[in-house]
Amino acid sequence: MDDRSSLSQAAYAAGVHPIEWAVHLARSQMEVQAEVLGSRAANPEAHPGYLLPLTDDAVARRIVGELLNAGWQPPTEPSHEGDQ
Repeated sequence: MDDRSSLSQAAYAAGVHPIEWAVHLARSQMEVQAEVLGSRAANPEAHPGYLLPLTDDAVARRIVGELLNAGWQPPTEPSHEGDQ
């Protein structure tokens, strides 16, 4: 049995590292948000089939989920980069 996530499986099948794949998906999430919200601002009836929430929080949760699904782990301790 393969214990990799479906995101990781798709990434490896495409020859891409899962984190790189998740970053690509994150970029796509932000582009879709901008496109749908922009279109709906001009025409509220635009993209009637797109039903996912488009708030910044909802998009951020999907992006973090994609990164976690790809194997990314948040830092365990706060970063002190730049501290002297």
